[in-house]
Amino acid sequence: MGFEISRSPSGIVLNQQKYCLDLFSNSGLLACKPASSPMEPSYPLSESEGSLLLNPGEYRRLIGRLLYLTHARLDISFVVHKLIQFISNPREPHMTIGLRVL
Repeated sequence: MGFEISRSPSGIVLNQQKYCLDLFSNSGLLACKPASSPMEPSYPLSESEGSLLLNPGEYRRLIGRLLYLTHARLDISFVVHKLIQFISNPREPHMTIGLRVL
């Protein structure tokens, strides 16, 4: 399921480090610098702004993978659920923010 389970004297730890590394590798973002936040707070998301994606399946796969990642990373939950609103008609700005979440 992508979770790694470690037991220590202080308790049990769940993480998705391997899943995240595979996600970075598949997206070609393995060597990218981290962002300070998953999304710029002032960045507006619109249904009509930007050009339509030529391959919306790529966006849908990315959002699906990010949605699975929200089980362990609650800090990206708001942005991922915001991006899900545009899954039927994704545009370039939506994909840009999805990649920023990574």
